[in-house]
Amino acid sequence: MDIAKLHSAQSLDTNVIMSFADDLCQVFEPARDISALAEVKQELSRLESVLEEDWSEVQTILKDVHGQVLMHEQKVEAAEKEGVDDATLHALRTELEKEQQYELQFSQELR
Repeated sequence: MDIAKLHSAQSLDTNVIMSFADDLCQVFEPARDISALAEVKQELSRLESVLEEDWSEVQTILKDVHGQVLMHEQKVEAAEKEGVDDATLHALRTELEKEQQYELQFSQELR
């Protein structure tokens, strides 16, 4: 066999092998991508469940804070009806304002 033909055949074989390798990479690369996407989807699902738990806790805290505001409002109303002294009424209103500010701040931080 002629050396030039042998060299040409080797070159052709190398090209075929490289082409086949490229084809394999194109087949297996998406498989890796799919596997990676599955992992990402699983992690997103886990994070979503953590977020739902956290959001539930936040809602509970917000309800508690709002409950405190309502309680202080009732105290102020009761004190006004009872005709308590100005210093006590002022202290109750100050506490109510603090609770309202805390509720407002907490709500704004959630946004």
